[in-house]
Order: sequence, then structure tokens, then C-alpha cells
Amino acid sequence: MRYKFDSKELEIVGTYNVDYPHAPQLTKYNTPITPKENYLRMFKGEKPLWMPAHTDNQYFGPNCLPDVIARGPSGSFNAEPVDLDHVGGPDMFGVEWVYVPAVNGSMPKPGVNLVPDLEHWEDYITFPDVNSWDWEGDAERNKAFIHQGLATSFVIHNGLFERLVAITNNMENVLMALIDEDQKPAVHRFFNRLCDLYEDIICNAKKWFDIDIIWFHDDWGSQINSLFSLDTCREMIMPYLKRVADCAHKNGLYIEFHSCGRNENLVPAMIEAGIDAWRGQPVINDKKMLFEKYGDKIILGIEPTKLPADTEDMAQLEKDCREFVERYAVSGRVYCSMFKMPPKARDLIYEMSRKLYAGE
Repeated sequence: MRYKFDSKELEIVGTYNVDYPHAPQLTKYNTPITPKENYLRMFKGEKPLWMPAHTDNQYFGPNCLPDVIARGPSGSFNAEPVDLDHVGGPDMFGVEWVYVPAVNGSMPKPGVNLVPDLEHWEDYITFPDVNSWDWEGDAERNKAFIHQGLATSFVIHNGLFERLVAITNNMENVLMALIDEDQKPAVHRFFNRLCDLYEDIICNAKKWFDIDIIWFHDDWGSQINSLFSLDTCREMIMPYLKRVADCAHKNGLYIEFHSCGRNENLVPAMIEAGIDAWRGQPVINDKKMLFEKYGDKIILGIEPTKLPADTEDMAQLEKDCREFVERYAVSGRVYCSMFKMPPKARDLIYEMSRKLYAGE
């Protein structure tokens, strides 16, 4: 069905019960289809009605996952507001996390090393019993939260590389292990076993919650460059990331990768693993280059304007938004990353892209 743009679509008709750290309340507009329907059109390879935004999607992490409370506000996306007096503590492996108010997130407790000898990690850790978690209780408590008309992304914190860093609490040793022939077999064993765990989590998430996407976290870079080469990523991490992506797809879900740092050189490994989308950090990653080179192979989250959120230069904002829509909207494979963007940018991009897709 074809929908002509109507200015009434920009009328505010309510708000969504989504509490993102560092983000304003999400506003509900009078759209002809739900944001969820529009967002998933992009993942299905269908033309959206308007250019999707990350605000068409809600992130969800139920409290039955030990990592959610351990990671604090950055990990707690659900119907139960996070209590900052009771965050941090042990994750699903028993790694102790400490909440750091200055960054609104948690880090492993300094000086505590759960696995002192990576080559014999089996002697130090026990994998959690996923089926013992209160999936059913959290499903009941979050019914309204996950049925708001937004797409729902189930959050898995601490992916493959990050989990290895967490259990050893030593980044340098982990980076060495990825290239040390003596330690590589232990890393492969750990990642293989870790995939079993993530597959169990994904299957339970699909069973108990009406989710659409797996949001899989694994930070691979610094502000300057990736932490390891593309060849190392292909050898040591990509096959296991592919297992996670394959599991998501077999369960009728899409997978979006969260990976901070300047990781543009590792995008080929993401594509080979079957990742559906990656937003990546702005400025340090060349989004224009990535779109031109890989835009037909992976969905990208791109920022529509460099203007500050409190800008009053509406002429420049309109120019920026128009250039953004004309460059990226046609593909139907880019979504707007709207954090810290001027509020008016959302309305401009919505109207411009609606008219573009409707042929007006």
C-alpha cells in the first residue's frame, strides 16, 4: 500500500516507556505504520515508509540475566527502573563489576583476576545454567514494555573478545593470546564453548520475549585503530561471531553488532560473519566510505548532522538533513543515529524521506 505524506503524521500522540541513559524521552508520532514495522522493513530488504532511526527500536535486557545488573545503567533496558544503589556485582561468570558514576557504567573490579592462566581457563570458571534464570517471570513483568510498537533488540553484553578480557581482567594478555600460537588453542576452546552459551540465551530470548533483533556487544577498537588486524579477527573471532549470527537467523531474528572503536577495517569480518547491521562510532569511522564500499552488504547507522543538539541555525540544519537524505535514504539500508542530534532533525528527515519514498 502506498501512503502519501500528511503533515498530521508529525503530530505528537504520546511517549514510549523507554529509558535510555543520556537520551531524552522517546516521542510517539502519528505515523501510518508502527516504527517497528518500518524499522523491520529495512532489515527485510523492503523499502521503508520513512528513513528508519535508531529510535524506531528499543533495546531490551531482562534482569534475569546477571550481566544486566552487573553492567548497571548501560545494560539495564527493561520495565523495571535501574537502582543505582544496587548495580554492579557478579556477572554470569562471577566476574565482579564496579559501577562508575562518572561514566554511567561498570568495569571489572581492578586487581581481581578470575582466570590467571588462560591456557587452563577450564580450571577456574564454571559456565552458568541459563535455564535456571527466571525467564518466565521477566517475560510477565515486561509484557507492556516489549509491546509498544517499537522493534525490540535483545542485548547481549560482553561478546567474545570482551568476555575473554573480563574473565582475565588483562587486555594486554588477551591481545597477546590472539596471536600467540601456544595460547590460540585455549582461546578457540573458550570461544567455542561461549557460543554454546550464547545460543542457549538466544533460544530462550526468542521463546520468552517477542524480540526482533539480537544486539550483540563486542568492542574491537580504540579511538585510533582496531585492537587487532583483520587477519587475526578472521582467524580467531569471526567464525564464532558467525555461529552467533547463524543462531539468531535460525530463530527468525536479525543481528545488529555493537562494536566501539575505529573498526572500519574490520567491517569485512562483520559481513563474513553474517552481521545484519552496525552503527559504529561517529567521527572516528568514515561512514561515507563505509556506505559507498559496503552499503549493499551491511546496514549502517549514520549520523545526519554535525550540528550541536542546541543549534538555532535552522537553515544549515535543513541543508544538512536534505543532503543526508539524498545521499543515504535511497538505498533503504541506512538508519539515522539520532543521539545528541537537534530535535528538529528528526522531523526534517522524517518528512523529507517520506516524500522521497512516496515519490512526491
